[in-house]
Amino acid sequence: NTNNQNTTQQNNRNNTNRQNNQMMMMTKLTAEEMDRKFMMEAAMGNMAEIQLAQLAMRKASDADVKNFAQMMIDHHTDAQNNLRQIAQRMGMTLPADVGPNHKAVMDGLNDMSGMNFDMAYIKLQMSDHAAMADMYKMQGKSGRDRDLKDYARRTLPVVENHWQMTKSIDNKMHRMMMPGGGNMNTNMRNNR
Repeated sequence: NTNNQNTTQQNNRNNTNRQNNQMMMMTKLTAEEMDRKFMMEAAMGNMAEIQLAQLAMRKASDADVKNFAQMMIDHHTDAQNNLRQIAQRMGMTLPADVGPNHKAVMDGLNDMSGMNFDMAYIKLQMSDHAAMADMYKMQGKSGRDRDLKDYARRTLPVVENHWQMTKSIDNKMHRMMMPGGGNMNTNMRNNR
């Protein structure tokens, strides 16, 4: 019985190892496929950032959020134009629209207003830019196409700066939400 249990356990481990190896082989992309995947995701990300920022320009109540949104429009438009040039050289067509996930996020934000919108938009920007930074780092290290690697390396510091800015705006908004929040001069007068 013990031998049968050991044999069964060994067979289960072998099957699991075989399945894991098959999964790894199926999920491995060639360097060229990874470049194409990066281009598609970066293009959709740029378009989503532009569309979200346009929404923020209409709906945001905080001046810092509006300024950040205008910067997103400017920076991601430039990034998209640079990416489009690389895609043309590679004979690729970038997506014409954002994916359904981005559309759903837009719909959710569109239903918000005021400080609720501002906070949700900035939180989304923090998480999006953290994910984008990881994606750009990976492409800068592992990409195959030299122009695309250079694009990722040049764009990464901008993405990281955007992430830092969202953290700063988020912290400012949280301070404003605290009792007696607002600017420092108002708090000092209230404490006298």
